[in-house]
Amino acid sequence: MFRRLLYTCLCLVCLLAVSSACQKATPPIPVPEAGEGAITGQVLGLSGRWKEGPFTIYAAPYVGGEDGEGFYVLEPALHPHDELKANGYFQLNDVTPGQYVLVVGPTPEEAIRVVDDQQKPRVFTITAGQVLEAGKIQLEP
Repeated sequence: MFRRLLYTCLCLVCLLAVSSACQKATPPIPVPEAGEGAITGQVLGLSGRWKEGPFTIYAAPYVGGEDGEGFYVLEPALHPHDELKANGYFQLNDVTPGQYVLVVGPTPEEAIRVVDDQQKPRVFTITAGQVLEAGKIQLEP
């Protein structure tokens, strides 16, 4: 009787520990703070570009027109960034509303721009309180 009770208690403790670990492993996407936005997505085509990671994605403010003609300046210490997760997934939080170009690389100096189907820099527009789902994105050749 005592062994069965002990066994049952141990099983319950193990189940609670596994359940808690699973909940921590997959946190929900946080809602941006008031006045901020977020960008989520997956970067494709990382293999063979650089010798090793980890890889970081940066949101660099973009100034220009809708035709892709413009410029951006990346300041890694100031601009939103996130280390890519398994399979290239990312989430950039606390993004101030505006237009951004995303760049990816092992360092800011080696970063490559995210482009559209015409190989022009892809410009992302963020609004306050929005979580923009960028989907699967590609890097310039």
